[in-house]
Amino acid sequence: PRRYTKEFFVRSEPRRLYAEHVRYIVQRTNSLTGVAYRDDPTIMAWELANEPRPMKAVAAFRDWIGETVAMVRSLAPHHLVSLGGEGATPLPAAYVGIDVRAEHAHLDFVGIHLWPANWGWLEPVAVEASGESSGSLGGPNSSAAAANATLGAAANASLAAALRKAKEYIDVHAAVRPPA
Repeated sequence: PRRYTKEFFVRSEPRRLYAEHVRYIVQRTNSLTGVAYRDDPTIMAWELANEPRPMKAVAAFRDWIGETVAMVRSLAPHHLVSLGGEGATPLPAAYVGIDVRAEHAHLDFVGIHLWPANWGWLEPVAVEASGESSGSLGGPNSSAAAANATLGAAANASLAAALRKAKEYIDVHAAVRPPA
């Protein structure tokens, strides 16, 4: 799958088909309101993709961003444009190759997607087993109650750590400004 993601950015045919699809959607007229999407004031922004990653094709990825943003802005000049990326991730840079500031140089705002469990910030098993999300494991005098208390403490610690990391993540991304 990673190979195919990278191929999208380096090959002209998939990029051409993508651009054709975007043009079709942005220029489409809403069948209920009769308003073209490009003119619809209820559309705040266009997102280029859901969590696109360059997968080591960084130059081609950034070219795609620049080309696509220019195209969308020419079609819908009154709307904002966002990448749709999850932002910087704890995944190895060699794997994703993301530089949030560089990728957002031509975009109107940074969007982020947080994945605390996927990124190892939260232990969902401890949270679920503690009863925090699905009810108690037993009455107050049962051995299950003691286990629940232990798991509850682990869940609280896991949740506190995940919240701390999420706040740091948000603060870093909120500080991103396009290069001058």
